[in-house]
Amino acid sequence: GGIATSALRFCLTHPAVSVVIPGMRHERQVRANSEAEALGPLPADVLARIAEAVPDVPEHWKPKK
Repeated sequence: GGIATSALRFCLTHPAVSVVIPGMRHERQVRANSEAEALGPLPADVLARIAEAVPDVPEHWKPKK
């Protein structure tokens, strides 16, 4: 887990995003990014909690009700 994994998963959650190209300096970062991709998009309940915690999230990132 961690913030980088969550950030990558957040980016992959948006249906218009098909590729995320993060920077990496070390092999462990490559592995962590690969694991983030394997975990897939964030679940709807996590997105809802993010939207609640950060209310100025653009409308197109908010979960559909």
